[in-house]
Amino acid sequence: NYQGKGPEQNAEYTWIDPDVVLNANAIREGDGGKIIVWSDLGTMYLGNIFARGGELQGDGGLAEISGGQLVFAGKADVKAPFGLSGTVLLDPLDITIIDGLSSAGTWQSGAFQTDGTIRRLQ
Repeated sequence: NYQGKGPEQNAEYTWIDPDVVLNANAIREGDGGKIIVWSDLGTMYLGNIFARGGELQGDGGLAEISGGQLVFAGKADVKAPFGLSGTVLLDPLDITIIDGLSSAGTWQSGAFQTDGTIRRLQ
């Protein structure tokens, strides 16, 4: 459901645990696939996405991780050994870069609370 615009119903909140592996790798030849993690209000992403191009040929895939509020503390690998790298799209309503995060934080009253230092891009 790219950018939440498909006919499927969108989740309000999405949580991807650190133990989750989402895999859309090409095997030997071919492009990596498409993986979309979306929510309208908030996404906590701590997992691992793989959408790599094939071992012999092919481009990397697409990993979109989005939400009204987005915490991205996981990994996304869209490399291609013998092709073009893929795309990782982080698409929150606003972006905040947090330095020194010692834990993933928590959701409280519909908002994400962190224990890191918050710096806003101007």
